[in-house]
Amino acid sequence: MVVNYCRPLLKKKENVLLGKLWNLGVRYECYEVNDSKVVRNLSTRVVSDEEIQCLANGLDYGLIPKRVDKLMIASNIEQFYHRVTDITQHHKKFMNELKEAGAGAIVKSDVRVLNPKELTLAADLRSLTQSFLHKANEFRQQNNKLDCKEKNYRAILKKFREDDSIIITRSDKGRGIVEMNRQDYILQLKEKLLNDLLKRLYNEHCITDQFHSIAGATGSYPGRLYGLLKIHKENVPLRPVLSSIGTFNYGLAKALSQILSTIIEKKSMMRDSFDFVKEVRTLSKDFSKYRMVSFDVSSLYTNVPINETIEIILNSLYVI
Repeated sequence: MVVNYCRPLLKKKENVLLGKLWNLGVRYECYEVNDSKVVRNLSTRVVSDEEIQCLANGLDYGLIPKRVDKLMIASNIEQFYHRVTDITQHHKKFMNELKEAGAGAIVKSDVRVLNPKELTLAADLRSLTQSFLHKANEFRQQNNKLDCKEKNYRAILKKFREDDSIIITRSDKGRGIVEMNRQDYILQLKEKLLNDLLKRLYNEHCITDQFHSIAGATGSYPGRLYGLLKIHKENVPLRPVLSSIGTFNYGLAKALSQILSTIIEKKSMMRDSFDFVKEVRTLSKDFSKYRMVSFDVSSLYTNVPINETIEIILNSLYVI
């Protein structure tokens, strides 16, 4: 039903696009020719013209599968059915009613009972799924027998997958495809890592021994999330705290904190509530005529403008 309805719509859309291409001077015989310029070979491996045409299809190019995964399709259809209906809640309610009525045997067997609308929809989806599987399998068998290009592409991609000396990836911009030596790829990635960067800066005498020792990554533990209960507030909400001790950038944050602490004025900063009470007690009696107001900032750190903050820090450190 859905297939028959969509087929003329897709055909109409295809004809519109073909007409636009024709008006631009692109003829039908050129449609199957891929632009080999999108493929760039940075490896020492020699790439044939056939391999370039295969890669020019892009990394999103999909070959016709050798077999249809019926189990995956059935699972997706079942998940879709649960999402568009309230069958789960209906089933729970129905099972509770049976349990209260004493129908223990049915409850233990977990029989799924459908109302008329759900049953009709399930039958329609099953019919549609069987029709889709039949059409997909028919299309797969026909094209795998007749399309030699698909077979050739499959062999080329298999050869690429078995070659551990190269890596094929996307370019940063556009739809370009890049092939390069795996060793060069890994080497460039390592240059971006924190420890390698710190080592290079240390060798160039840009950082001190102490900074290099503290900032280096000594572990790769994930952050530990825990919560602190706000017992002074109604309903006792939870404050989430993410401990970064042992993470890869904990040492770097610690080293930078020591540097930044030297340029931050602490005249208006309080360590905790006890420190605040201590300061208030030192005030003269004249301050008793004033009222204290407390402001609670929402999402303070996520709202700090990063670029402006970095600029302020650099000016404080380096500008005389």
